[in-house]
Amino acid sequence: RAIGYFFKGDTIDRLMENRQRIQARRTLSDREFMGGFQGQITFEPFNRGVLRWLGNPLMGAYWFVVRRLIRW
Repeated sequence: RAIGYFFKGDTIDRLMENRQRIQARRTLSDREFMGGFQGQITFEPFNRGVLRWLGNPLMGAYWFVVRRLIRW
């Protein structure tokens, strides 16, 4: 029933209207909001071992790709 609810025409229309109203109230663009993001964890107690040598490089590569896919 939950899936069916979202495929009703009036539900989608109502959701899109709410989204447009919320988007109109935004004060920061995606570029401004995500300007300080980086693809790594720099919290020193966690920055060792597997995270340092495997996790952070993988997250950095992922963020490199995703940043280019985001519509600014």
